[in-house]
Amino acid sequence: MQLFTPPPSQASSQPLVTDTERSTSGCGRWVDTWATSLRPDRSREYLQSHCTDDATFVGTTLRQTLRVSLGASCIRLRVSNEYGKSVLSLTSITVALPLPEPFDNDVTTAGSSSIKPDTICGVAFGGRASVEIPSGAAILSDLIQLSVPAGSDISISIFLDDGQPGDTVTSHLIAKSMTWLTRGGGDCTRVPSLRTCPKAIIYPRWFFISSGEAWILDRHAHAVACFGDSITDRGDSELSMNDSSGWTDVLQARLRERSLDNVSILNFGISGNRLWEGGLPRYDREVIARVPRCVRVVFVLMGINDLGLTAAVPEAQDALYDRLVLAYEQIITKCHSATPRIAVVASTLMPFLPPSDDYPTPWPHSHPLREETRRRVNRWIRSRDGGGKAVPDGFDHLIDWARVVCERDNEHVMQRRYQLSDYLHPSVEGCRAMAEAVDLRCVGDVSSGV
Repeated sequence: MQLFTPPPSQASSQPLVTDTERSTSGCGRWVDTWATSLRPDRSREYLQSHCTDDATFVGTTLRQTLRVSLGASCIRLRVSNEYGKSVLSLTSITVALPLPEPFDNDVTTAGSSSIKPDTICGVAFGGRASVEIPSGAAILSDLIQLSVPAGSDISISIFLDDGQPGDTVTSHLIAKSMTWLTRGGGDCTRVPSLRTCPKAIIYPRWFFISSGEAWILDRHAHAVACFGDSITDRGDSELSMNDSSGWTDVLQARLRERSLDNVSILNFGISGNRLWEGGLPRYDREVIARVPRCVRVVFVLMGINDLGLTAAVPEAQDALYDRLVLAYEQIITKCHSATPRIAVVASTLMPFLPPSDDYPTPWPHSHPLREETRRRVNRWIRSRDGGGKAVPDGFDHLIDWARVVCERDNEHVMQRRYQLSDYLHPSVEGCRAMAEAVDLRCVGDVSSGV
């Protein structure tokens, strides 16, 4: 695959470099190399030292790390004020490669406070270093020429001189890496380490960045959208921070091991999200809106929170079953009607019952009626398996994760080694088992296109 180089109109005078001997013809295009789902965030009660009574992040520099899927020599950022209730004024932004730092008996670039000074790139918007983003809008940066290896972290530093008025900002609420914040030292976006800056703290959020896009010359390069809840998001808050061990991370690593380095895995998981009330409203903007640019496959693993948060009475569970079936049918129709067509990879809903009635699970899901609805939904999902064929009213592929993780002699309970602590969320070993159960042909034939 040819290394991703700037669009011809804005390319530098330096010669092009390739990362493999394989080359492809055709024009370059933008493919998301990292993306996340965003929500409104009212973190002021936890971040009072970086806020005032009237604004959030006043005089604050934020530094956050994102792990990219695809390597690139040219990227751009999509910065969002989707949920802010006021204009978002960003004084300056820089992008750099992070330096490794110790964290929880490991050394990692994820969540690092430090950056390599010789890699710092200023981010501009229409040639200007600062930008104002209206409430509800997102804006693309200018091109950023920075060599970013596949599977590596990038560090994004943002300075807000006046902060954002009000108490609501746009963020991803459970990030995989820690974000550093500092206030009182002015613009610290080019400071090598934020550890030495005033009021330096860490917080498990990603703020304002909805995606990073890479300029790709390989015409078969594409993205896979992983649409889900906490099992897709981070797994659970008990998993280690600054660690990429979720099933989407392991799946990306498997692709890279097989030299399928033109497929980007995008994580659109939101913890606690329901398919009917939360998933469908965001599906179009997060998945369908990316089809013209890069998304060719979507994985869908949602519905468990719908079960757990719906009353455990027959009438409510019957109505929920109908809603979930309709939601899946909507996803199928929208994907198959898209141009180009999106392949839908569905998963059965994984078990959530504890091993015994007295097991102290913190979640309300455990109930025989909810379990029966899960089994009914799974029977419907299995009945719509297209087996890799482009059937109009079914899923293109099925991954039966419920059978992968359950006890061999008890389909109602997750194997102990595969559960984290609550028999609902998978452990690191469980996430690996999920990723290894994926037939890599599901992500698309990278030799001939999707």
